[in-house]
Amino acid sequence: MRAVVVGRKKRGSEFVLDKWQSFIARWARALAAYGTPMDFIEGSETPLHEYSFDGELWPFYVPRSPNNALRRELSSKQKKYVPKMEPSEYGLRHMDLEGCFLCENIVQGIDAQRFPGEVLDNIVFDCGEYVIASNRYPGMTGHSLFIIKEHDDLTRRVEPIVNGGQKRYPITPGKTRGSIVTPEYLEAMARASDKHHLFALRNHTLEGMSLAVHDHFHLFPEDLKACSLVKFMKKQGKEDTGLGEGIYRPENTPFDTLVMDRSKIKDFYEVAAELLKRMEEDNQVFVLNYHAGFLLVSPRVNMPDSRVQVGAGVCSHWLPYEQEARRNIVKHVPMKSQYNWSMYF
Repeated sequence: MRAVVVGRKKRGSEFVLDKWQSFIARWARALAAYGTPMDFIEGSETPLHEYSFDGELWPFYVPRSPNNALRRELSSKQKKYVPKMEPSEYGLRHMDLEGCFLCENIVQGIDAQRFPGEVLDNIVFDCGEYVIASNRYPGMTGHSLFIIKEHDDLTRRVEPIVNGGQKRYPITPGKTRGSIVTPEYLEAMARASDKHHLFALRNHTLEGMSLAVHDHFHLFPEDLKACSLVKFMKKQGKEDTGLGEGIYRPENTPFDTLVMDRSKIKDFYEVAAELLKRMEEDNQVFVLNYHAGFLLVSPRVNMPDSRVQVGAGVCSHWLPYEQEARRNIVKHVPMKSQYNWSMYF
């Protein structure tokens, strides 16, 4: 693997040496532990486009990666990680080493700490009950995951029905289709993101979460172009919702996005987690974006009971799949003032 060189900020550069040298170096080392070469992200680009929604043109970044073929090749050669210890020795109440690659990643990271020199370390930073690990097949430089070490407790979750290879998640009384986001989880994610200058995205079980039984956020360096519009989104123009100080709709977007400002909300993590709990228990589908003290909640409507990939970055004007995303946005993302937020406060 080639060494990663992070230059000082200059015209056209996305990274600043003092800010990113440590994180990107650790990320590259963790990526190598999976056998993924740095070449994997070469050719990725993030062009800026304008698309019309609600009769107005809006700016969007559309990241593109040419390496799907390489991903399939690397995935086909990927070997299942063999733990160095018995499952009970890892100190985790919930694990699934047979069917969950995130559990495999966690175990590999623990083994790397306990058996240095024998196991390649795939962890960028250990955060106690959570880790930052490199994404095995990153979409761009620094693309990582914030992962709860324990596998999800599925006792109160809907068990999917598999039909023709597609998973359906029927509404079931007393059960949820996604996991309940706790205040502790939100705070740990925010602390890690703030400390390392990261932008965070969380999908939902029915909106593209790649492994819906082990909760995680996707993390990206905040200076990437794809993340830049969130700074514009969260601060420029605030439409009062009547839901309390620090809770507003951003004016410079066509979508009904809710923004929660940590600096303005007492008991921010408890308030945010209660909102998300009520939405989840009401079988709502939503995605989360977080950056520097601001949580963006983007709901979905008219969703089937099987997975639809709209795009977790839509509320930050980031389209991961250009044509498909635009069609799905029109169908599943409520436009300004179309969503009844007051139901969940």
